[in-house]
Parts: sequence; structure tokens; C-alpha cells
Amino acid sequence: MNADIIFLLKKILSVVTENKNNEEYQKTLLRCRDKGVLDTADLIALFKNSERTIERWRNTGYLKYKKIDGRCYYKWADIMPMLD
Repeated sequence: MNADIIFLLKKILSVVTENKNNEEYQKTLLRCRDKGVLDTADLIALFKNSERTIERWRNTGYLKYKKIDGRCYYKWADIMPMLD
């Protein structure tokens, strides 16, 4: 399990590093930050991963989330440390 988490962290770091200078990514980041609460579509846009990957992160406990009416929501404060 630790190897899976390390793999995920490295993948996230590579995507974030690649995108930090991308103008479209910066717009997405600002939009998400202003919302405060993100949904799965926002995470897909931020991390450029599939919905299944986001689901896998939830299932492994890597992402904290709340499920409301069948939809998953994430606090910006929980996601921000993943982006730094």
C-alpha cells in the first residue's frame, strides 16, 4: 500500500510540475480555488487524470471527500497541499 501511495504522489508531482507554467492550468487552478469545494470534474481538470484514477485515490484513502446525493465533493484545503 505504501508503494501505491508513493507512486501516486510521484505521478501527481509530475503532473503539477508540468502544468505550473501552463496558462490554461492556471485558469483552472484559480477557478477551483475560488469555489472552495471541488467536485470530481474539477479534480480531473487539475490533475489531468481519469475519473477512475480519482475514484482509486478515494478508495485508497488518499483523498478525503464527502458524498452528497451520490456525488463526491472535496475541500480545497485538502487538495491544495497536493498541488504544492
